[in-house]
Amino acid sequence: MNQLLRFLESAAFWVDRVCRAVCCLLVVGIVGATFAQIICRKVFSSPLSWTEEFTRLLFVWLCCLGSVLAIRMKNQIQFDFLVSSLLSARMQNLVRILIDLFIAAFFIFLTPPTLALVRSMNSIPSAALSWPSGLSHLGYLTGCLFMVVAFLGDCAQAVRELLALGGANQ
Repeated sequence: MNQLLRFLESAAFWVDRVCRAVCCLLVVGIVGATFAQIICRKVFSSPLSWTEEFTRLLFVWLCCLGSVLAIRMKNQIQFDFLVSSLLSARMQNLVRILIDLFIAAFFIFLTPPTLALVRSMNSIPSAALSWPSGLSHLGYLTGCLFMVVAFLGDCAQAVRELLALGGANQ
């Protein structure tokens, strides 16, 4: 059990690190492409045709991976007033585990249709870049899989906290 908890926490840690690095690169790419478009349009009077599509693609990936970071940093929207004010610490951890498992199951459920969407869109080239259109949808698939890891990592952390509170004996 301890090895499984350590594995889930470690996987969530590495997903967090990868998402942080990729999100930084995505922001740099978005700012760089937008800056290049402004310079080309205003200074050279020759706008670039690909920047809008490119920044949209990067923004989709940024949103999907950024949501994983929000989960890891516990910055997602939560309505925990009743849980924190009415339940004991042990029950709060049990509720957290159940919610994490439910949400992880939801993202697992979303994975096969998202994979089918990526496959079907890969045959369609994008307008300006001529890249597979499935590339932007791949961000949704990656986000789903990373969300599962993030929620299972949080679940493992909650189980550890529950065990520290003596939740297994009560």
